[in-house]
Amino acid sequence: MIEKKVRPVLPVYLFAVSWVVCGLVLPLYTLWGLVTTLAISMAVYLAATAFMQPKTILVPAPLKPFDTGEEQLDQALEQARSQLKELTALNARIPGQSISAQISRMEPDTQNIIKLRFFEELELREISQVLDMNLNTVKTKLYRGLKALKIAIREEDCT
Repeated sequence: MIEKKVRPVLPVYLFAVSWVVCGLVLPLYTLWGLVTTLAISMAVYLAATAFMQPKTILVPAPLKPFDTGEEQLDQALEQARSQLKELTALNARIPGQSISAQISRMEPDTQNIIKLRFFEELELREISQVLDMNLNTVKTKLYRGLKALKIAIREEDCT
């Protein structure tokens, strides 16, 4: 359990009530009436806020982002989350917007293959071992990803 401070809502209600009361007494269609109403309402709000301190309540602590009950699965999900953050950061470093957008639209496997091949400079065999994929699958996904990037570069050069 963690402590959380909750501000009282009564100052907001008093602020609104003061607008209604001032609207009945003062002409709000004039500038001086509007400014006076605003000043009175702000004074009421600040006074009410000063007298009513926030209430401290106990709320349940937030759960871990991934809590499946299986430690290996939780670790795999956390690793995937960190890799996604890393890939997003790498993607932001790419100068062309259409290239960056094209990489974002690719399948996660293809994104990982491109990242490992060109940013971490791994060989295709090493990539297939790291991702536990067939070597031909890695080659195919890399070829298709590079083909899509080539089209994106051509489109960017034309504009």
